Amino acid sequence: MTNKKVELKSLVMADLENVPDDLLTFKVSVLSQLLGRVVEASVSRTMGLSARQWRFLMTVHRVGTSTSGEIAQFSHLDYSQVSRAGAELLESGLVTYVIDKTDKRKSFVSLSAKGKRAIATGIANSMGRQDRLKGVMSPEEYKVFGRLLSSLTQEARAMLAEEKSKKE
Repeated sequence: MTNKKVELKSLVMADLENVPDDLLTFKVSVLSQLLGRVVEASVSRTMGLSARQWRFLMTVHRVGTSTSGEIAQFSHLDYSQVSRAGAELLESGLVTYVIDKTDKRKSFVSLSAKGKRAIATGIANSMGRQDRLKGVMSPEEYKVFGRLLSSLTQEARAMLAEEKSKKE
């Protein structure tokens, strides 16, 4: 290999070593994983729930009585995760299921009284985490961050739709 090729290869490799730190998707993924672990540890310690179960409860709280498919769509959990969490939450008395009278294959999930109390406790804990995270930003930075997250979320949805259409 000539000296110029070795030099060029070294430069490319040096640039590649820093790529993950510069990739937006990498940074957001790392932050998402860290925050997911914070939530997992917190809801496990304070409520005896998994992060998946908490997300399920928060979704039902947010959208109201729903089918498992609606919960999966809104929460971006896999249907199998929703099914498993729903069964666990039913067993612990935090949700109730009612079979649809016209379509026996469909059932609706809602929060039980115990589930509503768990939501109240969990939201108080979530607000503590929220305040701590907001505390590292000025009010203006927080507004900008919210707008950026909305823009990135919208673009990511568009990118996902494009990728899905390429499969077909």
